Amino acid sequence: MARVRNAVAANVPDYRQRGLSGEQATALASEIEQSVGYLFANCQLEPAADAALHGLLAQLLQGAAALRRDPAADDGMPSVLAALASYPRLFLDTQWRTLP
Repeated sequence: MARVRNAVAANVPDYRQRGLSGEQATALASEIEQSVGYLFANCQLEPAADAALHGLLAQLLQGAAALRRDPAADDGMPSVLAALASYPRLFLDTQWRTLP
């Protein structure tokens, strides 16, 4: 999740100031998709935690798909940011940093 967080954090200033370019949105969507794929393949949690994580990962993938479709989509970056904001409420991760 830190990899997703870091990729999103690198794009937050541009997103908030002027929105993401098509190139930025596509690159971010690719990073999210690759990171989520890694988590699906390698993360082994207890069933309740796994279900919670899968919900967040699905939300991230939906946001990534929307970013690819339209960098300004209402269900793109806002969905990704909402998923990342939910993460520390669901998981105790002492190394997690909130987004700027």
